[in-house]
Amino acid sequence: MSELNINCKLKITLEKATFLKDADFMGKQDPFVKIVCAGVTYKTKVIEEGGKNPVWNETFEMTKIIDEVNKGNKLHI
Repeated sequence: MSELNINCKLKITLEKATFLKDADFMGKQDPFVKIVCAGVTYKTKVIEEGGKNPVWNETFEMTKIIDEVNKGNKLHI
């Protein structure tokens, strides 16, 4: 495995989701995405009544992830 620069960053862009399973029995779906990396939680905006095709177009830049990579920890979405 190559050495990573201590200043490395991870950039994630969440564009959209398609054909989501109905999560609510009664009511509207209000989808969002939550990402946990290096003990920090990132969350998209909630798409009110987003239905089965929500669009976020949000980008998150995660810094100081080198320690997590070296520990073998995972990114949770």
